[in-house]
Amino acid sequence: FFHTDVVIKTVYVCKIIGTSSTNSSIIVSPLVTTNYILYSTLNGCSGKPDTLSILVDNNPLPIANAGADLTICKGDQVNLNGTGGFSFVWFPSYGLSDSTLPNPVASPDSTIVYNLQAKNVYCMDTASIKITVDLCLTDITGVIPTCITPNGDGANDFFIIPDADYFEKNSLVIYNRWGNIIYKNAPYHNDWGGISLNGSELPDAMYYYIFDLGNGNVPHKGYILIQR
Repeated sequence: FFHTDVVIKTVYVCKIIGTSSTNSSIIVSPLVTTNYILYSTLNGCSGKPDTLSILVDNNPLPIANAGADLTICKGDQVNLNGTGGFSFVWFPSYGLSDSTLPNPVASPDSTIVYNLQAKNVYCMDTASIKITVDLCLTDITGVIPTCITPNGDGANDFFIIPDADYFEKNSLVIYNRWGNIIYKNAPYHNDWGGISLNGSELPDAMYYYIFDLGNGNVPHKGYILIQR
């Protein structure tokens, strides 16, 4: 607890209860900020006194609360609401109007976890909140291609529908010129490269597709050309 070769130390104590001593160790429970001085002797020689300051925080222990996890749409903002202390610090500060306020405005552009440090005079506690940033899409945001060239060169080998993976209940059905289904998948993960249901390569030709988002919107329909 004390060392004879150290000058001054400071310890923060949050309502310590009980006092006892064993050999050269001692447990103290001061009710107010207190300085303790250790005097020691060895073979009749006195050592250099060592002083320890215990700063007592008599306030109730802080209990940090950052609130429940949230989901917002990209581009939106939300007020955080931290409680449980006298002063607060949020980190990281990215996307926050003021990281030292209990209720800063948060406007992150991607999913993030904010940590809250709630502090009384000396004692502190931490909590966290996850803000999930959703695209909040109701339709795809790009143009569906009209041609793929699945020749294995790594360019345009697959039928890539913008934002397809966002719509988890989507489905894709592709027909040949006679109206026969030659490919289907639900959900579709942008992995069709001109292969039929039985795994064979389809001939170069024009095919008809129906892409359903699965959210009640009118399905996207059009033609896709395979050209190797």
